[in-house]
Amino acid sequence: MSDLIRKISDLIDKNINKPPKEPRQGCLGTVAVISGILGGSFTVSGLYHLLFAAGVNYTQTLLLLVFGGLVPLGLCATIWYIIHQNRQKFKLEYAHWLENSLLKCALRREGRITATEAAVELDIQTQTAEAALDEMLHKGIADILVAETGTKVYKIRGLGEDKFNAEEI
Repeated sequence: MSDLIRKISDLIDKNINKPPKEPRQGCLGTVAVISGILGGSFTVSGLYHLLFAAGVNYTQTLLLLVFGGLVPLGLCATIWYIIHQNRQKFKLEYAHWLENSLLKCALRREGRITATEAAVELDIQTQTAEAALDEMLHKGIADILVAETGTKVYKIRGLGEDKFNAEEI
């Protein structure tokens, strides 16, 4: 019966608990670069006309400066901000998914897991799994054990035998 439950749990985890997808920026980066270049060149051109050109129509030059230069620069900054915010949100979602997935993997292994086991089960790189497990170690969520073969085994606190061996304080 427990094998059936484990298989169902694995099937649910693989289908529901997928890692978040990195946001697709499309052509936003290109638009930001082009608007930055155009905005910068029009700003320099407008300032040059205001400062050094003789007989300048100040109204036209200010319009060129504002709408040709500052508006595209503002657009560039806004697009960059949106892209940056999306990347930050993705990083936080991915870190949350990774930690929860590692905890579930360890739960299925009585609270102990290696970086290689985590990498295989979660379909991620071994270095990524090891870095995440080391982060859990630094947070105080895990302890590290070394097997006879030299393999690092991470023991997650609160999973496995810990709760059965606990004594009243």
